Amino acid sequence: MPIIIIGFSFLLAAIFTSLKKDEKKKAVVKHIPTIKTFEAKKRNFQIYLEKDGHVVSKYEYPLISEVHGEILYLSDYFNNNLVFEKDELLLQVDSSYYSIDRRNAKALLDAAILENEMQRAIHERSQIELNDYKKENVNDLAKKIPQLNSSKSNLDAAEANYERAILNLNKTSFKAPFRGRVKSNRSSKGMVVSQGSQLATIYSVEDLVLKLPLQLNEVRFLNILDDNNFKIDLSLNIGGEIHSLKGKYEGVSGAVDRLTQSVFLNVSLEDFSNLELMVDNNLFVNAKIYGKEYSGVYILPNAAIRDNNMIHVVENERLVPQEIKIIKTYQDSTVIECGNLDNQIVNLTPLEYYVNNMQVKVSD
Repeated sequence: MPIIIIGFSFLLAAIFTSLKKDEKKKAVVKHIPTIKTFEAKKRNFQIYLEKDGHVVSKYEYPLISEVHGEILYLSDYFNNNLVFEKDELLLQVDSSYYSIDRRNAKALLDAAILENEMQRAIHERSQIELNDYKKENVNDLAKKIPQLNSSKSNLDAAEANYERAILNLNKTSFKAPFRGRVKSNRSSKGMVVSQGSQLATIYSVEDLVLKLPLQLNEVRFLNILDDNNFKIDLSLNIGGEIHSLKGKYEGVSGAVDRLTQSVFLNVSLEDFSNLELMVDNNLFVNAKIYGKEYSGVYILPNAAIRDNNMIHVVENERLVPQEIKIIKTYQDSTVIECGNLDNQIVNLTPLEYYVNNMQVKVSD
């Protein structure tokens, strides 16, 4: 009986198999991606750095009072932020006591001069008398030498005292050391100041410096800078109006900023005052700094770079990986060094995956 059942099962399977229609095999369609390309050309290229920096004054320091007294005159420049001229009077402290000191010092100086002249005459007369009597072994006191030396010392001290009185008197008048502005004011008319009091902070508007931040890895692009090979383009945008500036290389600061790990390239502005602008300090300036020139390099669109050190070259419609060395990356392009890449076709299209020697189609 089991043998009959098994045989019947095989018969039914054979019948169903013969009745089943053959399935059509589906053809596998091979996907070939279409890419955009760029033809690489070997060339020489001068590296440049685009930077933004702010203008600061080369000379900025506080006005410190070296005398004591009441402020009798305070210039309007302390409050209106306008430009003052060199040697213009900015502030006047009461000089009455210092004028009295000068007169007293002058009287002591005149007395010292008179005493010195008298001692010199006494010394000369003493020498004549000693020579007439032909006296020998005469001590210095008899020759009036100590008296003369004492009068000279007193005269020297009187002159120094008079000079100090003049200096103190002059210090009551604060004159502008340069053409500039008052940055911050701590004074007012009628205020009594003492030695060491800070009256204001001033800065020069003629000696201006542009400070451009440089990352440490960017310093290597610059030549050993001096006035002969330094080239920079400077532009200032004020209200949509572009002003061109000229700059002179001042040096690179050796101190590294702790937060940004950068140094500053300092450029003195030679013709800033010719612009006749109402503003000066802390303006932002755009700079293009030209550095070293590299030979035999390639400029590729940024889209060609893969994983920071790889590109794909198209050879016989297939992608071949090529390692590169990046020199400098800009907003739209990258400067690279590579072996023999001249006139080769480089892929620009990002793909979901890359397989060595994968077939591609180059778009027209």
